[in-house]
Amino acid sequence: MTGPDLIFKPKVLQTARHRTAWIEAGPLDGPLMVFIHGWPELGLVWRAQVAHFAAAGWRCAAPDMRGYGGSSVPDAIASSAVRELVADMVELHEALGGEPAVWVGHD
Repeated sequence: MTGPDLIFKPKVLQTARHRTAWIEAGPLDGPLMVFIHGWPELGLVWRAQVAHFAAAGWRCAAPDMRGYGGSSVPDAIASSAVRELVADMVELHEALGGEPAVWVGHD
């Protein structure tokens, strides 16, 4: 599942407090790996890693963090606090099934 056979599926989670957009690839029943980008990027920055691990059987998700890409962009500065970002990722993790996951990040 590489090259043209690999499909990056755009997804969106809308909750009462936030909208998270992400790309996903790999088998739905594969172990979960979530890639978190730093400032100022998008989840798409992880496309090579997502392609590699999805081809190896991992279910990969790479969200646009709060304030970037297809995710919501709140006006209040307090909305960018770490506790809000963590809550966003907890909601995403639950939407992805809540199973144990490998989390990869950079800034």
